[in-house]
Amino acid sequence: MIRSAPATARIVAFAGALAAATFMSHAPALASEYPTRAVTLTVGFGPGGPSDISARFLQRYFKEVTGQDLIIQNLPGGGGARSWSQMNQAAPDGYELTLVSLPHVVLQPVAASGVGYTFEDINSVLIYTSVPQVLAVPANSPIQTLEEFVAAAQAAPGAVTVGGTGVGGSNHSAWHLFNEAAGINTAYIPFADTATNNAALQGGHIAAAWTWTTQFAKGGGDGMRMLAVAAQERLDLFPDLPTVMELGIDMYDEAWWAIGVPEAMPEDVRRTVSAVFLEVMQEPGIAQDMIEAGYVPFVVEFDEVARVKGEIRDKYLPVAQALVE
Repeated sequence: MIRSAPATARIVAFAGALAAATFMSHAPALASEYPTRAVTLTVGFGPGGPSDISARFLQRYFKEVTGQDLIIQNLPGGGGARSWSQMNQAAPDGYELTLVSLPHVVLQPVAASGVGYTFEDINSVLIYTSVPQVLAVPANSPIQTLEEFVAAAQAAPGAVTVGGTGVGGSNHSAWHLFNEAAGINTAYIPFADTATNNAALQGGHIAAAWTWTTQFAKGGGDGMRMLAVAAQERLDLFPDLPTVMELGIDMYDEAWWAIGVPEAMPEDVRRTVSAVFLEVMQEPGIAQDMIEAGYVPFVVEFDEVARVKGEIRDKYLPVAQALVE
């Protein structure tokens, strides 16, 4: 079962307020001829959400490592499906990449119709970070604790509204997993992206929302209040925020981000792309920057990516099937 960092994977984990990391030395050597020009990374969500923010960290450090630009191309639509349905049309030379969000690409093809891709269509070469989900309420909500939220949902089955980004995405799965674990029935309200989900919550149009720790980092989250984080342990960034599990509900949920490549890309090119982004994640400062922004960065290297993706699939495929029942 996947946890915050798969224990048996060949990974580099970051914990707490880690300021510097020790990385694997057995990564393939960087090919001196790549990249010789700018690389485009397509992000299937709009600016400001956790996908986009994580890509901007890569962008900053990619330039320092390679001397070339990493161009972020936002291509929102269908909760990421627009970008993932097109990724195999890209040139397989390493210059057209796509940001992949897990477990979105497990959930979406099952739980949403007409997305234009399957999980098997998605090829990734490096997993580089994760973000825990949080259950939040409007800042002026009378609900002060997770226990009070559960009690309100139990008192009015099906009436309490909970927002999230899209149908068949991570927020949707968190809603389902929490309902199951807490034994409650709430109404899921999908929004186009994290920004509109948060805006609805801030405006009091929904009672609660599943959103991301990144939205509350560095003084963010105005108009919203976190009740609990769906991580295995409390985050150093929010030491007073309890986990869902420590409050007696056996549930955790997060999302992972990976570098996606077109299916036609040869393995030697895949390994080179993976090695370059591993070098980016080795750059001093990136781990601490990501932690301060609400991420839990860790690296799953090339040879372990397929197995770890399989573990994520095994956890979330039953959830996807339950979302359409």
